[in-house]
Amino acid sequence: MAASYETNIDAVTATGAGSTITLPMVHVDPDLPRGKLGQTTGRVLWQVQGITTATVAIQGSIDGTNWVTITSITSDDIVETIACPHMRANVTAYTAGTISVFAVIAGG
Repeated sequence: MAASYETNIDAVTATGAGSTITLPMVHVDPDLPRGKLGQTTGRVLWQVQGITTATVAIQGSIDGTNWVTITSITSDDIVETIACPHMRANVTAYTAGTISVFAVIAGG
């Protein structure tokens, strides 16, 4: 999978989740028990900018409905996370700043 660039949150000034980034299932193991999808491979780089006083949660989901926080960011930063089938950034606390979040998805 080639690297791709996504704007997940663009200049927000309130709490709320960004759009869902759906990653392709790039590896399926035929020996997995029935009902198992396989796994994504690769990593995701997240760049968060514009935080004055806020928290951005980087979240992942297997089914696109039930979200789990992988890491939380409280200052401008670039972080690397595991890849999940569905990912998003979510501003979970906000006092000040104009926040943008960008993701670079690199395949394995």
